[in-house]
Amino acid sequence: MAKRQDKLFTGLFDSYEGSREEEREILRQSGLFFDRDHLAHAFLLEGGRKRVRKVARALILRIMVDFGGVDRDRILSGSAADLFFEGEDKISIDRVRQLTALMYQKPIQGDYKVIFLEKADTMQGPAQNALLKSLEEPPGHVVWILGAGQRSKLLLTVQSRLRILSLGREDTAVDDPLALDLLGDLLTGKVEGIFLSKALLENWQEDYSALLDAWMYYLHEIMAYQSGSGELPGPISCRSNLIDLAQATNIDRISRALLSIEKTRQGLEKNWNPKLALEDLCLHLAGKQGVSI
Repeated sequence: MAKRQDKLFTGLFDSYEGSREEEREILRQSGLFFDRDHLAHAFLLEGGRKRVRKVARALILRIMVDFGGVDRDRILSGSAADLFFEGEDKISIDRVRQLTALMYQKPIQGDYKVIFLEKADTMQGPAQNALLKSLEEPPGHVVWILGAGQRSKLLLTVQSRLRILSLGREDTAVDDPLALDLLGDLLTGKVEGIFLSKALLENWQEDYSALLDAWMYYLHEIMAYQSGSGELPGPISCRSNLIDLAQATNIDRISRALLSIEKTRQGLEKNWNPKLALEDLCLHLAGKQGVSI
């Protein structure tokens, strides 16, 4: 098993040339910049595989190096004893049991053990149930990181024990001027946006997730812009409108909007009425009421 872990672990950081500044910016853009006192015991990173891996690497280095005191070179070279990476396309119940057994052993080189399941949504029900027991009462020195292209493939009981980050389903720029216009009207409190939202939502009635994904993408880009990067993605047709919105809002407003959208996404997965949920979200983004359906 050790040889298998070494091979997979090395693959996670092969040819990696990221810097601490880049990693902090990645975490900031993803809403994951926090101190040690606010470290969650388990994360779910939902999105395209490349984006999940990029954020996971930054998160792992933040936990193990900045918080745990492990030498950065150990991780980059694949010799960190307390990092366990599973990147197989299908994660078996036996593999889950192997990893959960390891978490009760104290860390060898630092303060934390980190277990990264890159394709957690490939686990079948029995494997997820085996993992659930570990997520309910993990030792304080263990952090789980789960990656998923679709969180809906994970049991709701598993999801409820994770800090969920929606990173976007694709690793390419989103170009949806109508979605951005609606978001801009709502965030800046324009009455037109509130009254037009019901009619405009008809454009996404077949796939509300597309609208939420677009909003999440634009909000993350705006947050990065406001954090000092001074750059926005391109070329996209609505680039100038995105810049205008970034200058008209603040990080606190964007952060609260991201949380509200995330709550709505979770509610839709619990069979909330889509039309009512989206209308309620629009009102909340405009500062009129909370997401409470």
